[in-house]
Amino acid sequence: MNGTGHTAAHVDTPEIRDAVFTVLEHITQTQFSLDDMDANLFDEDLLDSLGLIQTIVTLSEKFNIDTPPASVERDQWSTPRKIITTVTSRLAHANETL
Repeated sequence: MNGTGHTAAHVDTPEIRDAVFTVLEHITQTQFSLDDMDANLFDEDLLDSLGLIQTIVTLSEKFNIDTPPASVERDQWSTPRKIITTVTSRLAHANETL
């Protein structure tokens, strides 16, 4: 911990955002920008169940976070913003347990 009571490990949100965009662009074959942060990937037919699993596995491996299938709620992975929030939260939780 540092003097502020937070762990020394810092979660870099731009890095997470860029990684999420890169993974989504690869899986969906669609370009993403900041304007797309709240686009529902399922409603827009950009992501299906297989694409969701590919997204979760790829991001879990990239950031070394544990994402058991039983813990996945589709709504948490429905927009780029929610995916970024979910990954950030899991990283923060992983850093707390170190």
